[in-house]
Amino acid sequence: MEKILANIIMEARKRKKFSYEDVEERSGVRVAVIQAIESGTRKKPRVNTLYQLSNVLDLDFVELLKICGHISTEKELTLGKVIRNARLSKNLTREELAEKCYMCREGIAFIERDEVRPRIATLEILARELALDLEALLSFLDNALLGQEVKEARLIADFSVNELAEKSGVAFKTVKRLEEGKVRPHLKTLEKITQVLSSLDLQSLKEKYHYISG
Repeated sequence: MEKILANIIMEARKRKKFSYEDVEERSGVRVAVIQAIESGTRKKPRVNTLYQLSNVLDLDFVELLKICGHISTEKELTLGKVIRNARLSKNLTREELAEKCYMCREGIAFIERDEVRPRIATLEILARELALDLEALLSFLDNALLGQEVKEARLIADFSVNELAEKSGVAFKTVKRLEEGKVRPHLKTLEKITQVLSSLDLQSLKEKYHYISG
């Protein structure tokens, strides 16, 4: 079983033979806050607090963020969550990242909440500042565009999501997440959907979204 944050901080402090005052002096985190964390009454400290403690106690900052639920550990992440995770892992506020990228704070917020589809130039800047793989970020845009094409074709056919799922034999959840741009469907899934939605051309989709037949 994973150790809870309280035990991790307490054990690290005792391993260093630091008193609460020693940690406060080195990290800038107040004694009262450290005691609250170790007692378990503060289960989700601020990101910067975790960053300061991780440096002083030689702990994995990103792991602390995961334990506290600051960054998402979902298997299927959206573009916004990937960017948010990376920002927090670098202990950057939205304002700080926006300044580095010559953007506004609201723009970063919209991207992290998946409320806008960023331009490729914007992703290039974010990838550089957050040390992220640009190709991986661009793949999220492909997913969003493919999902939009499927949704438009479904509406042209006058099907509900449930009807498309039933007619194609693809799970309702898969169709919904595909249209939301949250997943890249397997080629077999795409084949089933294009067989039902006549306005979609399978070969065209394969070429546009870089599917490889195998």
